[in-house]
Order: sequence, then structure tokens, then C-alpha cells
Amino acid sequence: MQEALAVPVEALAVRLVTLDGRGTESFVFLHTTSGRHRGPETLGERLGDGDTRFLPCETAGGVELVNLDQVAYLECARGLPEVTELDELSSFRAFAAVELQTGERLTGELRYRLPAFSCRVSDLLNAAEERFLLLTAPHHAWYVNRRAVMRVRVQTPMEASSCR
Repeated sequence: MQEALAVPVEALAVRLVTLDGRGTESFVFLHTTSGRHRGPETLGERLGDGDTRFLPCETAGGVELVNLDQVAYLECARGLPEVTELDELSSFRAFAAVELQTGERLTGELRYRLPAFSCRVSDLLNAAEERFLLLTAPHHAWYVNRRAVMRVRVQTPMEASSCR
């Protein structure tokens, strides 16, 4: 009976780091179908869902529900579908160093889509609907919780289209 009620999910390997700086190798569960597009749910969709407060993860200790407000960032391989989509679509980029409350500094490209009339990095950082920021590097991608960010140093804006 329980199996009939189970929601189909896929596991994505991540390194989950909490605000206290502790990191855990985990698998995050994503739905096999997205409510926004064809195909499976993306990590960005799950983290950006306003109804999601606790993220189901599997660690060496078993299955846990992690409070997203306590997550500093999730690190994963760069090959996320949402990164591929941003590469194909018109999106904005800015090379930046992100300093976190954990004392860590992550460096890479902030990747995002915002309307052309409000596409500055400051617009991204102040956007109420953006709980997590996407930062990419050649071999990694991070979803960084805005609550964990102390400061962002934009080094070179690399927007795909002009920001008005």
C-alpha cells in the first residue's frame, strides 16, 4: 500500500553545507516530472518552491529532512539541466566572489534570468522570489542561500544581453 502512495523521485548527488559550516555528502530527491516544464524537476525549481521548507535528503545516516533556512549552499556537478538551459537562452552572467557567513568564499559566474529593466546583480540579490542564487564554475555549480551571503564582489559583468 505504501508503494502505491509513493511519489516517484530521482536522486541528485550534492554536498550540502549548513550555516554552521558543516558539510555532508547527500542525495537530494527531485520529482520525476516538473510542474513548470517537460521533464524532471530541477534542483533550482525545488529550492525555489515557496512551499518547500524542508528538503528531503539521504545521507550516510539515513533519510533526513533539512530546513532550507539553515542551508548555506548545495554544491553539485556543473551539468545541471538548468545551467544547460541558461547556456541556450538569453540570460545574464556576472563573475563574482560570494563571501558567506561560514567564512567560505565561492568564486564563479552568477547566472540568472530577470527582466531587462531590472537585471543588475543588485536586482538579483534583492529579488524577493530568489531564495537561492546559482553560481557556476568550470566543474561545479552552487545554489547559495541568500541568507548565508555576507557580501558579493562583482568583478566583471558578463551579461548575454544589455541591461537597461
